[in-house]
Amino acid sequence: MIELLAPAGSRESLIAAVEAGADAVYLAGSQFGARAYADNFDADALADAIRFAHLRGVHIHVTVNTMVLDEELDDVRRYLQFLEKVGADAALVQDLGVAKIARECAPNLPLHASTQMTIHNVQGARAMEALGFSRVVLSRELSLPEIREIVAGTNTEVETFTHGALCVCYSGQCLMSSMIGGRSGNRGCCAQPCRLPYTLVDEKGEDVLGDTAGNFLLSPKDLNTLDLLPQLVDAGVSSLKIEGRMKKPEYVATVVKTYRAVLDRILSSHSAPLQVGGGPEGQGESPARQTNPHAVSSRGCVNESAPTQEEHDRLAQIFNRDFTTAYLEGRPGRTMISDRKPNNRGHLAGRIVSYDKAARRATLHLASDLNVDDDLVIWVKVGGRVTSRVQDMQDAEGRTIDHAEAGQDVTIHMQNTVHPHDRVFRVYDVRLMAEAKRFYTSGAPIRRIPVDVAVTARLGQPLTVSMTDADGHHAEAATEFLGEPAKKRPLTEETVRKQIDRLGTSVFSLRALETAIDENVMFPMSEINKARQKAVELLEAARLHDFDRSANLPPSQREVAPKGAEGVSQDGRMRSATASLRGAQKKLSVPRNQQSRIETAHLVRLPQSASLTAPSRREPKFAGSPSLELVVSTDTLDQTKSALSAGADAILFGGDSYCHEALGPQRYEDALRLVRSEGKRIYFNTPRIVRSVHFPQVQAILDAAQSLAPDGVYVQNIGILSASKSMGLPVCTDTALVAANRETLAFFASQGVEAVTLSPELTLEQVRRLADLSSLPLECVVHGPLELMVSEYCVLGSFLGTSEKAKSEGAGKGNPSSGVPGCTMPCVRGKYALRDRKGIDFPIVCDQFCHMHILNSRPLSMLPHLPAFRSAGIARIRIDGRSYTPQALAAIVHNYGRVLGMSESAFAAVIDKITALEGKDFTRGHYFRGVGAPAEKGAQY
Repeated sequence: MIELLAPAGSRESLIAAVEAGADAVYLAGSQFGARAYADNFDADALADAIRFAHLRGVHIHVTVNTMVLDEELDDVRRYLQFLEKVGADAALVQDLGVAKIARECAPNLPLHASTQMTIHNVQGARAMEALGFSRVVLSRELSLPEIREIVAGTNTEVETFTHGALCVCYSGQCLMSSMIGGRSGNRGCCAQPCRLPYTLVDEKGEDVLGDTAGNFLLSPKDLNTLDLLPQLVDAGVSSLKIEGRMKKPEYVATVVKTYRAVLDRILSSHSAPLQVGGGPEGQGESPARQTNPHAVSSRGCVNESAPTQEEHDRLAQIFNRDFTTAYLEGRPGRTMISDRKPNNRGHLAGRIVSYDKAARRATLHLASDLNVDDDLVIWVKVGGRVTSRVQDMQDAEGRTIDHAEAGQDVTIHMQNTVHPHDRVFRVYDVRLMAEAKRFYTSGAPIRRIPVDVAVTARLGQPLTVSMTDADGHHAEAATEFLGEPAKKRPLTEETVRKQIDRLGTSVFSLRALETAIDENVMFPMSEINKARQKAVELLEAARLHDFDRSANLPPSQREVAPKGAEGVSQDGRMRSATASLRGAQKKLSVPRNQQSRIETAHLVRLPQSASLTAPSRREPKFAGSPSLELVVSTDTLDQTKSALSAGADAILFGGDSYCHEALGPQRYEDALRLVRSEGKRIYFNTPRIVRSVHFPQVQAILDAAQSLAPDGVYVQNIGILSASKSMGLPVCTDTALVAANRETLAFFASQGVEAVTLSPELTLEQVRRLADLSSLPLECVVHGPLELMVSEYCVLGSFLGTSEKAKSEGAGKGNPSSGVPGCTMPCVRGKYALRDRKGIDFPIVCDQFCHMHILNSRPLSMLPHLPAFRSAGIARIRIDGRSYTPQALAAIVHNYGRVLGMSESAFAAVIDKITALEGKDFTRGHYFRGVGAPAEKGAQY
């Protein structure tokens, strides 16, 4: 059965999600979650949340999906052990080092690969399955055919997003918030710079869009797949994920309830899956999403499972930035972007008919219902937006009313001037919100579990209460009192029903009652109530037992219940885990001599052992070495020649081409021969994003590497890592595979990786500590404009490159693996940038697969600090030269080469001149400021 997975950023949202019909809920504790600014759950609240959900048959998945720094490893160990003990059903993980720790110290805790891991091809899904992950959460950029391929190609569960906010960047690959303001998305602190205004400018700095587009060029609409649920179900996904841990509980309740209703109708329907969409492979707009409340199935009959207009309206009303199906039906281009409004649009309530300025009253013709206390936004012709609350309302006859229906004309107070035909949007529906609040404020459960009860009352025997719930769990309790002959009022079925039906705030509701009562027998009401209460407690324990994974462990690993404990002990395990972990003062330190043996093989499954491991200190040949390999990243032969002539020690060739040029095996071979002729080392790079349709091209590069034998192959995602290791290639990891702690380094070592590029979000001091511990050569990027985003959406192709023919045929339809349909490729005819509200320009480049890369406004430069990398024992430093002309790159490489060739005393003598070479327009990145540490508030675990 497919799972409906809901978000919860608070206790109220958890209740709303469960009561509205979620099968599972994902949430975070106060540590290591990718939504650090949600309310989240402390230790007690998390344990209570798990019990609350499990009683109702709902799973709890806990997000541990942030990049973890080395100094936080002890905390993450305790946290993972806590999650295992309190019965969390899974941990969502981004950091591969965290996954390694989980398998060592919490081996019974299932792992899900977070969307932050950027799993976007079948090779990546298989790799995570090989590592022991039970589920992968796919990138939101995939099409329905690609999802089907991944589901068919792996045995692990597949989770996809189905509703809510979209990231314009591939999740896990964004540094924009981090580099601009120090709030790292990889640390759960994204400031959402994509929702800010930008102007698209050319190399002269001139606005190239003008009033043909809005300024919110990176702000996607919200995902809505209500009409695509049949296709997602048919694709075989295991879980449908609703985004929204920062949203209010009313939002959670409304969205979950709506998807629950439609999904249930689909699952109970015996008709064929809907064939919806206008283009090949189901691409194009779904007609049901427009106006038709009953879509037509492939058999030509009305499909009663299709969403109704009311269900669509509910989703639009509770929150929307306008809706899109994102990439599920194709590559939509600008139609996916809410470029004129980055926040909630509300739902169309009607239009202004007239405005009486003297009376400050507006007449509206309603397109939907309206209530007193609703909040409105009027899109006026002049002046932008006007907000107003419906304080009072009159109908066409002048009668005061509280509610009006679509089609009516009403007048309301309107303080600001509006004009006829202005559109009116309702952004707060008081009735919908009141209905949604009921899901988490009622006090008593809404989503109850039916129970069948049998009561036996015999003379001289205890009264027994036997309960069986709808899922087959059984419990029985008896009174201590023995039945006596009645003196006044013998026990009747009516009396028994009245007492048994008093289930109050328990999760159960009486479905059927059977009684066997002797004539003239008597039992005190208090005794019947006690027996009922005991039966309820035992039935709850039986339900909780279903989620007790320790029952499946070998006897030696099971937790021993304290003396005197009876029945199922999950409540006790939760309390024990919460108290012991919250009160623990002793750190779980890891001695350096506790090192596990590393097996070099193709994706070794993560070990499940109780030992805590750390990589050994690396061999002294790297530490403090006077030689520091200067690697230059290039994507053209001219850049390669310039870098070599200027003194580069090695070339990292290819990968994402900033020139929008396909780099095939022949180009790699040409680069290799050029570099080898100079007696230098060469590494082959691979693209960051490799969709299924692009994999054969990357496979050809790997085949070339196998025959040409470069010094190494750099990989950017776990799928290419797996493919490269299966071919026996020497593999190095790049920054896209985030490495920020010793356990991640140990993981890569266990997979046979030969060198690791550290995260650019680390400080120099953190780099130094990792270099001191690492058994692998480490590399740092020290110069060049860092990539802030990589996106399937291309602002150039979407707003500049769409041909008139493509516009007339309908932008947004087409092969999801190609660029924007009909794109005239402005990226190869000129240079463009996004200019922010402060006048800062962020260059845009497009690669060979039409992915848009946004670069930092200022290049990273660490020229005066190269001695620090040498003394730290870093093996390689890298200049990213792909965005430079060959001439400019030669000058940069020459300067770095000169500094590397200096003695310590010579360097100190000319430090001022070296600093002057940098100019003024550069950044040190995070090497001195670092990123925030949201995990500090979570020490109670």
